[in-house]
Amino acid sequence: MIHLVRHGRTEMNDYLRENHWADPDFVDPMMIDTRLTSEGEAQAMGLRELARGLEPRPELVVASPLRRALRTAELAFGDGVVDASVPRVVCPLARERVFHGSDIGRVASELREEHPEWDLGELGEEDAPWWYTPEGRDPFTTAELEPVDVFERRMDAFR
Repeated sequence: MIHLVRHGRTEMNDYLRENHWADPDFVDPMMIDTRLTSEGEAQAMGLRELARGLEPRPELVVASPLRRALRTAELAFGDGVVDASVPRVVCPLARERVFHGSDIGRVASELREEHPEWDLGELGEEDAPWWYTPEGRDPFTTAELEPVDVFERRMDAFR
C-alpha cells in the first residue's frame, strides 16, 4: 500500500497568498528551496497521529529532495512514529514541477549536512543539480517552467 503526503505550508505559499502567480505583474521572489512556516510545521506534526495508525506499517519512506518535503516527512514519520530501521530514501523523480525559484533545490552535499538519516544515493553527484534547468542556464538561479512533456516523462519514470 502507498500513502502519499503533500508537504506543509511554506514561505512561498505565504508569498503566493498575496501575490498570485498568474497576475501580469507577478515577480518570483526566488526563494530557493523554501522552508516550512510555523503553520507548515504544525501541519506536519498533525500528521503524526495519522501516521501512527497506518496499517500496514510503512516499510519505506520516500521524499522529494526539496527541504519542505524532507522536513514534512521527518516531522510526520520521525521520533518513533515509524521504526528507525525503516529506510528513508530521497527520490528526485518525486519532486514538484519547476515553476518558481522555490522549486530549485540544493545539491546532495548540502542536503547531507541537514538530513544525514536520508539515503541520497539517487541524487547523483554530490554537487550536481537534480532539478529541471534548461540547457545552458545557471541551475542555481534559473527557475524556468519545466515543460509538460519533460514533467510527464519524469512522472512516468517515477511510477
